[in-house]
Amino acid sequence: PHCLKIFSRLYNLKSHLKTHSDEKPFNCSYCDRKFARNHDRKRHELLHQGEKKFQCGGILGDKVTKWGCGKKFARADGLGRH
Repeated sequence: PHCLKIFSRLYNLKSHLKTHSDEKPFNCSYCDRKFARNHDRKRHELLHQGEKKFQCGGILGDKVTKWGCGKKFARADGLGRH
């Protein structure tokens, strides 16, 4: 086994196993990085495009709020770490 991740759905396990493969058929259009899964390539390319659609504070569901610092991130996990 490559890692200790556990998945409740076979599809998710199969998708994750691709990340451990040396086969990386999806090339970034902007740099030399290659990816095993197309959705990882697409997510990576957002960093090159400067799109930052995840913001600290400002909107919570349908409500506009007054919390948060306003910093923007290209990916949801970046906002989560912030």
